Amino acid sequence: MRRTSRLLVLFGIGLAVLTFVLILAFLPGGGTGSANPTPTPIVNVSVVQAAQDIPLGTAVTQEMLATVTMSVDSAASDSFRDPSLVIGQIARRTILTGAQVRESDFNPDQATTTIDVPPGKRAVAVAITELTGVGKLIHVGDTVDVVVTLDEAAIKVIDVTPPNKSPYSHDDGLRPITVKAPLLLQDIQVLGTIDSPSEAAAPAASPEASAAPAGPTLTGTSKLIILAVTDSQAEAILFARTAGTIDLVLRSPSDEGTTAKTDGVILKSMFETYGVLPPYLIKAIDAYVPQQP
Repeated sequence: MRRTSRLLVLFGIGLAVLTFVLILAFLPGGGTGSANPTPTPIVNVSVVQAAQDIPLGTAVTQEMLATVTMSVDSAASDSFRDPSLVIGQIARRTILTGAQVRESDFNPDQATTTIDVPPGKRAVAVAITELTGVGKLIHVGDTVDVVVTLDEAAIKVIDVTPPNKSPYSHDDGLRPITVKAPLLLQDIQVLGTIDSPSEAAAPAASPEASAAPAGPTLTGTSKLIILAVTDSQAEAILFARTAGTIDLVLRSPSDEGTTAKTDGVILKSMFETYGVLPPYLIKAIDAYVPQQP
């Protein structure tokens, strides 16, 4: 009976020791083969840099980039690690040689409070809406063409009188739009943009109301576009601003530096070139009207 008791005691002690060893083995850092070894900290990372100056508005190519290795402490948090993610993007600010290429360099919404005016140029502001500014999708670094439509009241219209009759003669009372709407300026760079204050939030609809269809809507808000122009171009824009309407036409980055010859549009060219029928001109004539006795 005593022998059996001793065996039970020894068995219990052995089981306790085994349990203690297993607990130590599975605890973090316990045992010689830890289940969760401490990871080795990353010391260096690959970072994309500018191999040359990348001017504002430039579409980035492979030749403009280089990949370097630097300490993780020196790398910007939003710097690119893979050059393929940068190629084709439009630089929204000038990136100097050796600078890290960062996501903020291509974000048009991160406007700065200052602008860099190129030597020999002047900065002038033009107000646009969704209609006159390509849906307000014009951003820093884009290039645009400037089209002006002058108010017909700003220029005196001279009627063509016999014997030089013409289907394009018109009556002053009709106030016809006969003023040229030419491509005033071409290949103008955008230096900055300033959005108008956000409109007040619309009141929340009741839960029972049907949800409005999703999609872009016209808000009627304006946006200021800062353009880089010469002195004479600034004068032309200022005149057009006071005597008519200015529209900005967005260019493709691949068309930078190119110009086109246009003749503008007048009432006559609308008839002859585009086939728009001339309006009927109603004039008073003398006629005998019988009177009731």
